Amino acid sequence: RKVYAGYAEVDAPVTSWLGPNAAMRFDHYDDYGSSTTPKLGITLKPMSQLLVRGTYQEAFRAPGPAESGNSASFGFTNIGILTIGNPDLQPEEAKAYTLGVVYEPLEGTSVSVDYYRIDRENEIVAADQALVVGEPDDLRDVERQP
Repeated sequence: RKVYAGYAEVDAPVTSWLGPNAAMRFDHYDDYGSSTTPKLGITLKPMSQLLVRGTYQEAFRAPGPAESGNSASFGFTNIGILTIGNPDLQPEEAKAYTLGVVYEPLEGTSVSVDYYRIDRENEIVAADQALVVGEPDDLRDVERQP
């Protein structure tokens, strides 16, 4: 598998209260093609104690060879997990949004509130051990039995 990637970022404070930034990532996978993912952000500081920030970004992740190949892998943590590749997997893509406010009532003390949202498509997930063996409370009950 051949993978090429490039990344560039510009942080361009316009004034002491306005700071836009932008980034771009390019990835090329010989088995999944190319993807260009942007990130745009801004910070606003209308007064010394208050900062407002926000971002929009996109993401891309091609499945790994073990996830998408005609093969299987077996590993142990607390239990054995068998993973079988799926050649029909598509790359995972996402869009993320953030918005936040930081308030600094006293120097060295701050309070922040942030909102975020991530929308994923074709999400690639691994096996969840908790679903296989049960919840932690269930495990304690099993360990106590003779």
